[in-house]
Amino acid sequence: MTALEIRLPDLGDGLAEAEIVEWLVEIGDGVKEDQPILTVSTDKAVVEIPAPAPGMLSHRGGAAGEVLAVGALLATIEVAEVPTASLAANQDSDLEPGAATVARQNDVRTHPPAGSQPSLASPVVRRRATTLGIDLAVLAGSGPGGRILMADLDTAAERPGSSPARGDTAGSSAAAAHLAEPGRAHVQPPDPHTRALIRRQIARSMSEAWHAPHITDFREVDASELVRLRGKVRANHMFSEAPLTYLPLMIKAVCAALRTNPRFNASFDTEQERVLEHTHYNVGVATATEAGLMVPVVRNAQNLGVLELSRQIEILTARARSGRLAPSETNGGTITVSNFGSYGAWLGTMIIRPPEAAIVGFGRIYDGVVARGGQAVVVPLLPVAVATDHRVNDGADLGAFVAELTTYLEDPALLLFGDVG
Repeated sequence: MTALEIRLPDLGDGLAEAEIVEWLVEIGDGVKEDQPILTVSTDKAVVEIPAPAPGMLSHRGGAAGEVLAVGALLATIEVAEVPTASLAANQDSDLEPGAATVARQNDVRTHPPAGSQPSLASPVVRRRATTLGIDLAVLAGSGPGGRILMADLDTAAERPGSSPARGDTAGSSAAAAHLAEPGRAHVQPPDPHTRALIRRQIARSMSEAWHAPHITDFREVDASELVRLRGKVRANHMFSEAPLTYLPLMIKAVCAALRTNPRFNASFDTEQERVLEHTHYNVGVATATEAGLMVPVVRNAQNLGVLELSRQIEILTARARSGRLAPSETNGGTITVSNFGSYGAWLGTMIIRPPEAAIVGFGRIYDGVVARGGQAVVVPLLPVAVATDHRVNDGADLGAFVAELTTYLEDPALLLFGDVG
């Protein structure tokens, strides 16, 4: 027998540690390949760590509640034979709860037709591809050595005119429906112990976030045209399979306003004491779950149409609520949007997620009275709150961004032009 060490993988986005939530296997128990042996928690996701090979658990690297650094020894498994292929777990960014976080370079190959090359992808990518109806054999992976990543599946799923086997948008909608369907979640709602651990991680993240000096602007926007546009789309039978909420329109308005206010799509480098502006708009969507706040990220939102954006949000938020978010789906955000109006809130203060420089919040649309031509008129009003890091933007910058955002919210037809979002 040979001892095979399992170490805490790099879960991405600058995370240096994770907390052990629960051990799923006792010392001395036999384990199968890819069988989950423990769960760990970061401030963004709960991840199951599986066995890389069949054997017996002989050592635990810590107890539930203990915080370990990336690279620390998690467990030791006694195996009859150490896999000959190199273990690439600590470099794998496509991890998700229930998926193998220790993936060998050759354990992900299919049995291709004669003369063709096998597809290289992690087990979680394969499972998601099956859910989306995507044929991995037709994809060219963007990862090292042609490895197929989650991002490649997202691209394939959103490709116009693709067949169901290659992941068309209907497949994306079906996947979202599958994930959102009651009783079909991959994991059960968290128990009190797990919820407490996740709450602790959120507390640490929020404490770190509060170190940034916040300034906030509050507005109420005339949402008459926004309501009218959404109503027209929802009434059109062509879009009946993709019910449109206000959130995709709000995010498109945010992206449009960022084009002329790039320092709101930025981060502050505390070591170099400089502002880093981002050219891509990776929008985090604050999502309430039974375990606590999760923020899945819609990547390159500026390149998505409103309905494509709607489908992405539907898929990601469903995965968040069912506990299936991969770290790769929570990393790399450049700005966050919170639709707190979806649970009835009017206005609220928000905390910026580091290292981002801004967060935009939307309250519940309600009928309010405004003055028009000396007359009292009832119109739908949308409360808007924007907070930014004062190290990156000043009050005048904040006012300019919110004014631009208001323009697109009050006249959303402008969003139909590609050069504005």
